[in-house]
Amino acid sequence: MQLNRKVRPEILDSVALLVIDAQDVFIDAISDKDTFKKRAAFAIEAARCLKILTLFTEQAPEKLGRTNSELFKLARNPRVFSKQTFSALGATGLDRFLREKEIYNLLIVGLETPICVYQTGLQATDEDIDTTFLSDCLGARRPEDQAPVLDALRSMGCQVLPSETIFYSLLSDTQNPYFRAFTQIVKAFGAEDFDLQAYLKNRPAEVDETPERPQKPQRDDRGERSDRSETQDKPSHNAPQDGRENKQQDDGNPDERRNRKRSRRRGRGRGRDRREGDSDSSVEKQRENRQASGERPQRSEHTGNKPQPQNESPAPKTPEPQAAEQATAHKAEPKEKVSDAPKPPAPDSSVEKAAAKKAPAKKAAKKAAKKAAKKAVKKAAKKAAKKVAKKVAKQSETE
Repeated sequence: MQLNRKVRPEILDSVALLVIDAQDVFIDAISDKDTFKKRAAFAIEAARCLKILTLFTEQAPEKLGRTNSELFKLARNPRVFSKQTFSALGATGLDRFLREKEIYNLLIVGLETPICVYQTGLQATDEDIDTTFLSDCLGARRPEDQAPVLDALRSMGCQVLPSETIFYSLLSDTQNPYFRAFTQIVKAFGAEDFDLQAYLKNRPAEVDETPERPQKPQRDDRGERSDRSETQDKPSHNAPQDGRENKQQDDGNPDERRNRKRSRRRGRGRGRDRREGDSDSSVEKQRENRQASGERPQRSEHTGNKPQPQNESPAPKTPEPQAAEQATAHKAEPKEKVSDAPKPPAPDSSVEKAAAKKAPAKKAAKKAAKKAAKKAVKKAAKKAAKKVAKKVAKQSETE
């Protein structure tokens, strides 16, 4: 979590306080349990003041018991996750909850620093979760084990800072609406005769009465603009006179009239295309229906007479026996040909003629290129031989 910057409300929404295994069994096992409870209570109360989510993890609660009741009462709408792993991020349902709430920054408090707290830091760095360990709100059974573990967490990229430093950086300035309530919490927990039970009975009213965090501002200009554009595009049915007046004003401008005519023409063309497409589809459907029913399409016979219309059916003719035998023979032939492999379509005569014309031209071009290359080689060889002969003659004359 980056500090020394003005914290925006949406950043506070991505922050949560994670209290690890603050159970009475573990609290009683550490040497300075009163100091731990006091500082952990301060962190939970500060998160309540800033409207930050507070999450609790419990190690095998069915065997080791629940979270300390005094710490649990301080939290605002707490969520509890049980776990069997040492890392708090291994608690069932915690990973899903963080993703749903879009929480990317964890402030970590709890027990025990060399075990559960350290392994939580390891898993957080592997999963790229931004973690900040509140150094005065952690505890261990052996105090000498805490310093090297915190050094290791720093070397992994985790931040280890006191709780007041973190919460003051979240407030950013004295104009923050939570600042006054937070200063009262600092004064109450900083008193020498501080008693947690007495504080729960006489908690400052301003802590609970802090205003809700302002949400991210939404730009209404876009909505107004879209509404305006919609109202401008849609014709006003309730006021036809206004529409007529606008038309009269537009008709006075010749450029607008031309554009309007073009758009109308385009629209008509599109409608015509749609009708043609519909007619084509209807014709195709009729053909498919005829094929499915076994009917043959009516064709006009070119026998010198005019083709008959589709609506009128031609008069049936009695075929002669010889013609019938020939027709059956012709029908049987294509069935035998179908079994053979399909022959490739014959190429067009125009294509063959063009290819025949191009072939001799290509051959002549190749021959001309070869001759030109040979001549160039011969010329180059003669020039080189003349130069060599001249050099030899000069050398002999000098000698």
